[in-house]
Parts: sequence; structure tokens; C-alpha cells
Amino acid sequence: MSSPALLPTVESWIWPLGLSEFREHYWLQRAYVRDRGASALGAYGHIGPAAGDADDLEWFHTLGGRARVPIHAGGRLASVANVSLQEAIKFYRAGQTVYVTDAEPLIPSARALARTFDVPPSHVECNLYLSTRGCRTTPHFDATETFVIQLRGTKIWQLADNSIAPLPLMHWHLERPVPASIRNYVPGEWPSSMPADARTIVATPGMVMYVPRGTWHATETHEESLSAHVHYRTACWADLVQMTIHRELTRHRAWRRAALGLGEDPGERGRAAAELGPLLARLAEDLAGLTVSDLLGPLDSGAVGARAGWPEDGESLDAVRYKRVALASVGIESTSDDHRTKMVRFVVSGPLHERVTEYELPESFAPACLWVRAQSLATQFGVDDLVRLGPSRAEAREILPALEAAGVIERVGRA
Repeated sequence: MSSPALLPTVESWIWPLGLSEFREHYWLQRAYVRDRGASALGAYGHIGPAAGDADDLEWFHTLGGRARVPIHAGGRLASVANVSLQEAIKFYRAGQTVYVTDAEPLIPSARALARTFDVPPSHVECNLYLSTRGCRTTPHFDATETFVIQLRGTKIWQLADNSIAPLPLMHWHLERPVPASIRNYVPGEWPSSMPADARTIVATPGMVMYVPRGTWHATETHEESLSAHVHYRTACWADLVQMTIHRELTRHRAWRRAALGLGEDPGERGRAAAELGPLLARLAEDLAGLTVSDLLGPLDSGAVGARAGWPEDGESLDAVRYKRVALASVGIESTSDDHRTKMVRFVVSGPLHERVTEYELPESFAPACLWVRAQSLATQFGVDDLVRLGPSRAEAREILPALEAAGVIERVGRA
């Protein structure tokens, strides 16, 4: 079976596997390697110097993006420096590896990964790596899910599973001290070299690899090499919970107060403890009612309307109970000249995107909108509660569906 040309799609990269098979056996689990051959480079074949002119780096200026260069000290990786494209060419000609972040030819590939795996586009990065002969990377692991396509030249890879620090949350090289953040979940002894069971892969043009987060790897080039890398910087469940809890707690003035007394002064620490103690005592109350949908964000309005069994007519709506959604905010933007209407802005900051809805509502609706936003996550409410605030029953039946469509509230049951 001949290999189809590579396209900026995940389905093309993992051929001949299908997405369902790749998800089940490889994605977030283990490496995948497939040699497609130089003739299958397809959409990626134009990236790089003209054929037979490896010294021509004028194409480098067309990449856009940001150039970066690893900086070594004493034989160890010390940092990574941002440089101009012109400076990057000088480093490359001096035998240094250079990579270009968010190179324009790879932007469609980054979008394809985000779309296929339903991950935040802001967590996806695409890089071009240029290495001269003799360049190498020491054994390390990354905190990203990475697809690699070898475009030009040859690069030698070593890959090994990571049984010591599975699912790491940061990059780490063997030559560096182990940071406390990694020691937090892996306190045991660390290796001093690549695992003995590492496998060697010779990446030639047209080879596609998927390298999961945490996989030990090291590389070396025996000739000039150019490769495309698309990374997903993994967001873990702890990140999602942290974001939502921070957003919810900072609604309260007490949680927004300056955190002072964090040093060694006993008196200041005593004052800090006196202020922090009551906050911790109320923590469970402030977070009561937090649900999975608060973390993931509400369903869009189309999905809400498609729920089976939910009443739609006004009389039945009176029995529906709602709760506030944690990641939603409400703001009164402006008042009309005749003071009859207000522009109300609703923002729902989900993990993948921010949804903004603006309504021009009768002025009498605004207090009800702000009242809903002030409720705790554990508070359930409905039409009768809004009626007690002043709106008529007919108005309450308009306000609640509007807030639901904006993603500010969600249905939790019936009275």
C-alpha cells in the first residue's frame, strides 16, 4: 500500500491507523513511529532550502514566528535565549541548534491538533528545529504530547518509557538538579543515564513520530536536520480545579486581601495566621455546590435546548430549579439615554474558550441578573425567587432562559 501525502491533519500523520485506534492504543500512552518516506512529505515538502542548496538560508526569513537558541554552560543546558531570525542564522552556521516557535507554515498543523483532540488552542505550539551535524540533546523528558515530522536530513532518536516520573508536569534534563515540584510526586532515587531498554530510531525525511508526555528521549544529528514539531502542553485536572477555585474564591473581598506575613517574623506570621484561619474555616462554605459542569463550563445553548425532558412552556418553567455557574460573570455595561434599558454583558470563561453574550434588557431586569450572580454555588432558585425581587412572573420567565442561554446558570432539577 503506497503512503498518501502528508497533510496538516492528525489523521494524515497517524495513517494507516484511524483516530479511534490511535486514541485507544497510543494517545497519552505510548510512542507511535511510522516511516512514510520522503515522497510522502506532501504539504511539508516546501519547508526548507531549495533542493541541492542546503547552505541557502534565505527561506528562514519567511518563517515568521520567534527564533530561540539553547544556551549551554559547562557542557550543560543552562537556558534558552530568544534571538532575531538574523541572529539565529549566525548561531546555526556556528553549529548551534536553532528552533522557531509558531513558524507560520506549521500553524495549520497546530490548529488541527487542537481541533482533533478538543484541547485549548492556547496550549498548542508548533516549532521547526534546525540542527547541524554533531548537535545533540541530553536525555530528558517533556511535559507535552508531541508529534514530530522529519523534513530534511537525518536525526537519531532514543526513546524509552518513563516509569519513574509518569505524567510529569514540567520538562527535566538528566544533567539538571531535580526540582522540588517533581520531587513532590516522585521522592525516590533518580537515574543518571538513559534507561537501558531505550530503543533507537533513525528519523529520515517523511518519518512521523508521536512522543507522549514524559517519554525519555535524546537526539543526535549526523548531518544537517530539519524537523517539524507540534506540541500540546498538557493541562491536567489539577489545573482546571485550581483555575475554577481561584475564580470562585476571589469573588469575595476577604480572599482578595494581600497575603502578608509570609516571612520569618513571628509577629507578622501571627497576624497572617489570625487572618488566614477564618478564611480556611469558611473554605468549604465558599466552595459548596461546586460541580463538574462548573469546572468544564456549561453546555452551549443549542445543547441546552436539546435536553430531553426539560419543559419549555412558561407554566412548566415555574417548577425548574437553577444554580449559578462558577465560571460566569455579569456586568452592567451601559444605560440607555431614556433609562429604560441596560446593556448587560455575560462572560463565561470555559477551559477551551471564552463565550461573550450581550443583551439589551429592560432596566427592571438588571437587579435580578446581579442577584443571580451574587448567589452561592449551592443555592438553587427559580421563577418564584425572582418574582420576590420585583419582576413579574412573565418577566422572570424571560430572564431565566436568557441567563441559561448565556451560560450564566444551569438547570439542576425541578421543585
